[in-house]
Amino acid sequence: LLQAYALHNVILSLFNNEVSVGFIRFERDYSFSKEKQNGKYKISINSFLFYSKYILSKGVKKFVYNVNKAKLLSRFRKRFFSFYDNPSMCDLCICGSDEVFSLEVGFNSFMYGIDLENVFISYAASFGPTIYSDLVTHNLESQISHGLSRFKAISVRDHNSFEIVRELTDRNDIFLVCDPVLLYGFNRELEECKTIDDDYVLVYSYDNNLNDESEYLQILKFAKIHKLKVYSVGFFHKWADKNINVNPIELLSYFRNARFVITDTFHGTVLSIVTNCEFASKLRGNNNKLEFLLKEHDLLSRMITDFYELEIKFSEKINFSKVNKIVENNRRYSIDFLKGAIK
Repeated sequence: LLQAYALHNVILSLFNNEVSVGFIRFERDYSFSKEKQNGKYKISINSFLFYSKYILSKGVKKFVYNVNKAKLLSRFRKRFFSFYDNPSMCDLCICGSDEVFSLEVGFNSFMYGIDLENVFISYAASFGPTIYSDLVTHNLESQISHGLSRFKAISVRDHNSFEIVRELTDRNDIFLVCDPVLLYGFNRELEECKTIDDDYVLVYSYDNNLNDESEYLQILKFAKIHKLKVYSVGFFHKWADKNINVNPIELLSYFRNARFVITDTFHGTVLSIVTNCEFASKLRGNNNKLEFLLKEHDLLSRMITDFYELEIKFSEKINFSKVNKIVENNRRYSIDFLKGAIK
């Protein structure tokens, strides 16, 4: 949602708020997902069984947290976004950002512009964990190649995605651009951020991760040494001192005021860069995009392989003056792409 909010605002600013920017509703395909059959994505008897098992295995607190999170994010959508039910209502469709080209859960043909008659471009699209051999495995090279070849302009946000598009299309006009959160920068929102007086380490990790004692005990140990609380923001971790539900804008405040950020996600790293907060990032299955992001901003030194490295990592300060110059250069290049592609 933060990416959507960011790209939405950037496009409005490019046209002095004289255009209408909305989002197309769609039904996502989950045919490659193991969770499709268990009812997670459709209301049915299966979904009742799925969520009953979920409550028993994950606990009532986590379930209630995620119900409240869903309500909070729904209110955010209604407040800031408008929606279209039909792509034909739009003069221009922009695919992206994030893992819109990924095959992780299923094949979503509309993401590649297949069967759409509109002018279609991509902004900071990503294949995520999908690699070229996955396309071969699912016998989708020709369909995706056909779709991508019809794009009027293509930009991606990581090298893996760049190479896949080039392999599929032989295009020479593929652009590497920055994530919308970095593109927009959130200067106004950061100026309006509330001050959080607590001293804390912010943990930003999906709730299916960081549940292994060998990982989270190292985080708790680091926090105890520095006399800090551990706040998990946006995701529930029962071992944290606080689990805090926030909307995407409120999330910025917690990053901005944190003493340290510990994350294993792409956007936990992006938000640390935007807010200039000391951070450490652990790579998991997201190395295609996260390692590229760190390398692009000369921040590979913030990558950890194990959480026992936290003390050593945080003893070295990030040169944010240097990082911010890289962000600014990438931002100018990306804005130029977006202006040209839209025109």
